[in-house]
This record gives sequence, structure tokens and C-alpha cells, in this order.
Amino acid sequence: MSVDYGSIIAALQQFNPSIAGVCVTSMMGKILYVSQGWQPDPSEIQRAVSAWTGGSAIAVTISGVKFSVLQSSPERFISTNIKKQGHLVGAKTPSGECVLGFVLPDGAYDGAYMDLARAAGEMRQGGSAQNLTMTQKTSDTVYQKTDVSGARLQANPTPTGGGAAGPDAQDVQQLLEWINKTDGLVAYIQYCLQNNDANRIGAFARFYRSLRQALG
Repeated sequence: MSVDYGSIIAALQQFNPSIAGVCVTSMMGKILYVSQGWQPDPSEIQRAVSAWTGGSAIAVTISGVKFSVLQSSPERFISTNIKKQGHLVGAKTPSGECVLGFVLPDGAYDGAYMDLARAAGEMRQGGSAQNLTMTQKTSDTVYQKTDVSGARLQANPTPTGGGAAGPDAQDVQQLLEWINKTDGLVAYIQYCLQNNDANRIGAFARFYRSLRQALG
């Protein structure tokens, strides 16, 4: 009996429409199933899975969008784009397959991860979409009524403002927004410190020293 990825993913997206795209891969990153409307590059998916399973990636790129890794463990993957172009979360099936979900920019990636993990848990022999239930976090959001059937990853979103700020100023503004978010840069640094992530801690230390030197 094969796993009914389609029904399980359809139920997941009905419960949590902020998860606009879902991709199931082997442990080596080979695509086994992709939800309708999402066409990620297989090589990018393979690199993302490799980065996840390797456990040392700082960022992954899908469809030209860079996602900064917030959490990465054998069973969990959470990343976000600091330019507010969405989130990428991942969970494992009981047999070790990787399930990646693209979450819309306004979606809550923690709730999306929990829902994705529940769906991944049903991707097994005897698993069923009927066993899925929403998390409380999901059921309290507005996404139940949001139409995301046309959602796509956009590498170059159209600017919404009419200001004359240059690229440098825009990057600094995005950095400030990331710093000020409760689940942004501060949470990311704390996570790295708590998990003794030597690579990222070293990168932050070098950045801090460079910043102090630049500012005198």
C-alpha cells in the first residue's frame, strides 16, 4: 500500500492555507511528491535537504529566495526570509523522508511547522488525512479564509513604496525590522548560543568585531 501524499497534503493545506506549497523528498533530497501549484527546482530542493540533514547551514535558497536558518535539527527545520518573502519549514516522516513547506510571509512559521509535522507523521503505511487535526495556533488565525491558490515564490517582489531610499538604506531598514521582531535576529542568536552552534557563534562574533571597527 502506497502513501497517499496527495490527500494528506490537501488536508494540511485546507487546515492551514498559509502553507502554500509542500514537497516530499527522499533522505537524499530526491523529490517524491510536490503539491499542485509549486514547481521548485529539484537541484535547489536537494541542496536544501542536504543543508538541513547536514545541520550546519546558515541559509538555503529556493527559487531565488534566500531563507535564513533559525532552527535545524534532525527532525525539525525552520527558516525565514528577512525581506518578508516567506518561510521554509521542514519535518520528517516516520520512515525518514523529508517534508518541506513554503509558508506565506504573513504565516506563523511555528504553527505551520507543527501542522506540517502532524501531516508528515501521517505519511506512512496506514496513515490517513482523516487523522489530521489543526493546532490551536492555526485555528485561531485568519488563514482559514485566505485564498492562496495563486501563491508563488517571488525572487524580485515589486516595491510597494514610492520612497527614494537606495539599496543600502533598504537593507539597513530590513535589518532593523529583523532585529525588532520577537522571533527575529535576537531569538536566532539566542538559539545559536543555547545550542552551542560554534559556526554561527563565530560568524556573529566576526560580524560584531567588524561592526565595532567600522563605527570606530
